[in-house]
Amino acid sequence: MHSALLIVDRPNPNHENKNWVTFITSSQNIIQLNKEQHKSESTQAFADNVFLIPLKNELHIFTLLAQRARDLGFNVRVTFFDQYPSFVISQAI
Repeated sequence: MHSALLIVDRPNPNHENKNWVTFITSSQNIIQLNKEQHKSESTQAFADNVFLIPLKNELHIFTLLAQRARDLGFNVRVTFFDQYPSFVISQAI
């Protein structure tokens, strides 16, 4: 497998959730530290809860993000890709 799209379910926006803030901070720190340490293909954050992770070099990032989300009580969804995914980009008019 080439990569994984990791989606962490967001909490109800009507309730304050300190664990969500903790997850966002943790995920940003994990990705930033990885970028500083490795200059190769890196994890992309499409939103604060959606990550495209290349598995060949960054399986540990997948594991860290998924485990951190689960430890804080959030559901995780994953889609695996055999090759780099092609995305269709639509621009707003």
